[in-house]
Amino acid sequence: MAARRRTKKLKSPAQTSSDPADLPAILLEVHRRLYQSYGPQGWWPGDGPADVIIGAILTQAAAWTNVEMAIANLKEAGCWSLEAIDSQPEEVLAEIIRPSGYFNAKARKLKAFARHLQLNHDGDLNKMLSQETAALRDELLSIHGIGPETADDIVLYAAGKPSFVIDSYTHRIVQRLGIAGEEQTKSYDGCQAFFHDNLPADAPHWRQGLDRAGQRFNNAFERFSDWYARLTARLVAMPRRMMAAYALLIGLTALTLSATPTGFIPQQDQGYFVSVIQLPPGSSTTRTDAVMKQVAERVLPIEGIKGTVMLSGFDGTTQTQSASSAAAYWVLDEFENRKGSGKSIDELIAAAQAATADINEARLMIVKPPVIQGIGSAGGFRMMLKADSGQDYRDMQQVANEVIAKANGQEGLAGVYTFFDTGTPRVKTDIDRDKAQMLGVAPADIFDTLSVYLGSAFVNDFNLLGRTYRVTAQAEADYRDDVSDIAGLHARS
Repeated sequence: MAARRRTKKLKSPAQTSSDPADLPAILLEVHRRLYQSYGPQGWWPGDGPADVIIGAILTQAAAWTNVEMAIANLKEAGCWSLEAIDSQPEEVLAEIIRPSGYFNAKARKLKAFARHLQLNHDGDLNKMLSQETAALRDELLSIHGIGPETADDIVLYAAGKPSFVIDSYTHRIVQRLGIAGEEQTKSYDGCQAFFHDNLPADAPHWRQGLDRAGQRFNNAFERFSDWYARLTARLVAMPRRMMAAYALLIGLTALTLSATPTGFIPQQDQGYFVSVIQLPPGSSTTRTDAVMKQVAERVLPIEGIKGTVMLSGFDGTTQTQSASSAAAYWVLDEFENRKGSGKSIDELIAAAQAATADINEARLMIVKPPVIQGIGSAGGFRMMLKADSGQDYRDMQQVANEVIAKANGQEGLAGVYTFFDTGTPRVKTDIDRDKAQMLGVAPADIFDTLSVYLGSAFVNDFNLLGRTYRVTAQAEADYRDDVSDIAGLHARS
């Protein structure tokens, strides 16, 4: 029987954050894996402390390949020492290190370090680096252009003193593994303190492995970029062939489009469908609510329907408010739970139609939502009717109904409809304006009374417990459900 090979797995972020005692072992395990993959890197490249310092400043916000070109220029110009840099004019130095990028700023930084060394240590770099770690780091941070990462590079690689360098690779690996919390990795000093607190002073160099992992990606990306540049240059040098290939692609595209069947976008299961509830014109909101609740009691028990959002007083076809209309949006179970159980959207719509077939108080339409918002599943044309002989709105309604009836009977047309509806009940009120004037009642007050009691009037909005409420003045339904109730209304004189 073959023996099983046991491998050590890194703990999850939840485990590492709840068990700080395991952090040193986890950090060393991360280093072991990096070291096993990439081996020793011989970091930092350079022949002495001065090389490290110059390279650390030049590599700020720059790839090492560009830094190597700047170093080659410095050596060729005879400026490969801090003494030579101190004596070189800043403008000349900037031109020498141009390949490193931000060359003007880096020239000032190199000059500032070289000048500081000359003024404070008589140009003796060993004397400066022999200080205690904390004192050396504080002095480095006081020099123009030396930030925390550059200072730690110099402390670790030039002075050979223990210090943990935090770079972008370290930040990314720590955050993605969930080894440290967000507060610990938010700042450079916080992230460095995390490693100092959880690693022994003689822990192996992390940055070698981290930089190698990042450098491998950078090298691969640069190789791909170079290949793409060479390919583009070759293609540009063959304009006739490229134009012929381009014309061929256009021809193939046109051929594919011509062979593709045309028509409407097919319907899709979007996880919900819509019911439009239409009561007779003039129906009250109370009556509409009752029908809407009756529909909900029939449809919600259907297996595969998870819930609903119902909007009373909303006409879905015209997107307007209407007391005799309602819209319901039925939310279905997750598609994975309905797959293979005979609960497709078409089957659920059929079940909902069967469950509500005996509701005669309103007209119900159950439809799928449009695949593209704003573009419905219906198509066709629009016809406008115009009364040229002085016909009233009742005559217009009769003509419109006749046109719709004939259109629906014609082959190729289905579902022809109109928004024109004169069926809303109307009551004509004759106001005795002379009598109103004699009693000191303005006609505008009479109209306001009718509007508020028979309809409603907006008063104001107010906030309570973080929510906004609307105040509307309106008579109780019992006092406005009959035409005779109008005679009982009074206006103040």
